[in-house]
Amino acid sequence: MANKYTEQELTAFAIGELDEPRAAEIEKMLASDAEARRTVEELRDVGALLTDEFAAEPVPELTSAQRRRIESPGAPSRQPIQLQLRVQLKIPLSVAASILVLIGLAFLVGKYWPESEPAIVRRPVNPPQIDKRIALEIKYPRVWPSGTPGVVDDPHVAIPSTEPPKPIYVPVGTVNLSRDQAVLSNSSIPADKLKVITDGDKKGATALDIGPGLKWVQIDLGARAEIYAVAVWHYYEVGEARAYRDVIVQVSDDPGFTKYATVFSTDHDKSAGMEQGPDMGYVESPSGKVIDCKGIAGRYVRLYSKGNTIDDRNHYTEVEVHGVKSAAESTTSPTPFPTSTAIPDRGGAVFISGSM
Repeated sequence: MANKYTEQELTAFAIGELDEPRAAEIEKMLASDAEARRTVEELRDVGALLTDEFAAEPVPELTSAQRRRIESPGAPSRQPIQLQLRVQLKIPLSVAASILVLIGLAFLVGKYWPESEPAIVRRPVNPPQIDKRIALEIKYPRVWPSGTPGVVDDPHVAIPSTEPPKPIYVPVGTVNLSRDQAVLSNSSIPADKLKVITDGDKKGATALDIGPGLKWVQIDLGARAEIYAVAVWHYYEVGEARAYRDVIVQVSDDPGFTKYATVFSTDHDKSAGMEQGPDMGYVESPSGKVIDCKGIAGRYVRLYSKGNTIDDRNHYTEVEVHGVKSAAESTTSPTPFPTSTAIPDRGGAVFISGSM
């Protein structure tokens, strides 16, 4: 159709509004353009439909005063009234023609110019956020046992698996919040030596002995955070079967842990003086133990143990606390507290089951 006639001319031709010379030219060109002829027919069908619709409209009638004037002797010519009627009748037809032209234009643009610029789709200003989760990446030490892992003869210690640990899924942005953070303990070990527990070195030979009995280490994350996992390595040797007793992990906003939530506990007989724990003990290995904390909020993480299946000593190689810090919390210095071996009051405990 390019350079033959415009869409406006084709529409005007369809509704009989084109001047005769130009209409004759288009008539000749249509003889060899089947697609254009179909378009004209469709436009004429639309015109006929509109004509039928307007024909159904009531015809304006003369008022009583107008009829009296016409019928009375010496009435003026009826031409003005007839002209008035024609004008009144012509207004809707003009509107109909305009509507038809617009319909024709829209039809042609859609049919012959389909590659026109698409309508703009306006998206929400603040689209809903999706909680995307990924598998937590733990960097394990490059020391792996060969053969079948050792088994501890204790019904409360799980038989080691030869399969890699199942992944824990955490929100995007989860990081190790405990790296190089200060560590405190109820042992006599000075704080500068306790730093090896969060220095990133997970080789079993670097384990720190913090003494016998019920001992704990505590990490201050510096601010309140949503905690998704705690990974702990006590002490392991390739081929050795060793499990630590009363392994307990708690989270609190209080450095004295007068109120806390327990996220893991293997204390099946309350020998640590706290609530009974539902979790099975486990054999130490380079895989350590990765505990699912399910996003519990808190600033302080405390880990207990009470000797192991070989001797009464307690050891820590590394502890990692994976989570997301609260943006509203500011980082501050660790809150000091006494290093007495006395166990604080345990009021207000909350137990969370479902660890890995």
